Amino acid sequence: MLFDLEDPEEDNVFLEDENPHHTDLTPAQHDFFGHENVERQVVEMINNDRLPHALILSGMEGVGKATFAFRLVRFLLTRAPDNEDSLFGAPEKIKIENLTSPLSHPAQAQISSGGHPDLLSIERGWDDKKDRRRAQLDVDEIRKIVPFLRRTAAYDGGYRIVVIDDCDTMNRNSQNALLKILEEPPEKTLLILITHRLGALLPTILSRAAVLNFQPLSDVQIQNALQSRGIKLTHTELGFVTDYAQGSLGNALMIAQEHALLMIQDSFNFFKSPSFDWSKIQIFAEALAMKSSINDDMQKLFIESHIFLADVAAKIGMLDKPLPAWMEGFAFLTSRHGNKLELGERLRHLKSLTYQGNLDRRFLVMESYRLWEEICA
Repeated sequence: MLFDLEDPEEDNVFLEDENPHHTDLTPAQHDFFGHENVERQVVEMINNDRLPHALILSGMEGVGKATFAFRLVRFLLTRAPDNEDSLFGAPEKIKIENLTSPLSHPAQAQISSGGHPDLLSIERGWDDKKDRRRAQLDVDEIRKIVPFLRRTAAYDGGYRIVVIDDCDTMNRNSQNALLKILEEPPEKTLLILITHRLGALLPTILSRAAVLNFQPLSDVQIQNALQSRGIKLTHTELGFVTDYAQGSLGNALMIAQEHALLMIQDSFNFFKSPSFDWSKIQIFAEALAMKSSINDDMQKLFIESHIFLADVAAKIGMLDKPLPAWMEGFAFLTSRHGNKLELGERLRHLKSLTYQGNLDRRFLVMESYRLWEEICA
């Protein structure tokens, strides 16, 4: 049970990820929740033959932008082209109501495998030396678009579609290369740009695309999405996951994994005493510092969960609100005071310092608890 243990008696076991470089940029159609207003906008564009050559999907990370992008991709690549050569003239255009696509269509498997000839997915490349994704979307990745769009569509009258993930990480050269494509796009092409930071894109790019804004999901939508996936959580765990998600289904799914919840449980259990047990914290830090791809994710989740906890504690202190159920029993927080806003900023700086400097991950854990003790003295 999350947050139910009195102290972290058991060591964590962190497993190796068999494929640390794997990414899934083609989420399944049934993963789409909320954003009915965005879908209505696109449906109206299609019904009025006004679908632009470029769409920018903007919103917080994990809110469902990529899922929507591939919902649209699946719809367009499984849709039969209009029959312009009908014996009795052009048929009356059928108005669509949503972007649902037939699951039995053969293109579905091609899209899921990344092998559809009329679909190109662009994302940040992998840096083998640093064993992580590159910080920027290189211009070489953007240059792959031009030869792809020069090809004839595999299916007569069909679309050629390019999905660009993390487009806000493009440098100036990448953005200028993309701008040239947007200035004179071929017919029946669609570029879908996914961004978490709309302001990072050049104004000239924004002016050549339709921007669709994705709002955070409601708590009910987050909980329904978890339930639809068969994720079973206690009432306390569900409250924590929903609060942590802050409207992002991606955040909710990440934190709802069993090994993630166990790590957070062990991490937060140290707050159940008025003072820290540093010998046990050191054991916890050693376990979390062990080299594995899953541990890399857990180390990032560790510091982000501590930042989240500090932010929640600060908000509760300022608004004089009661503790949420998942924070009950956190004696360290109730018996101590201190500037939690400053603590959150110091923890954010620690996160940046650790990952930019590639410092020992044990330092990340030990220093985090030291900051809690120093500021909440």
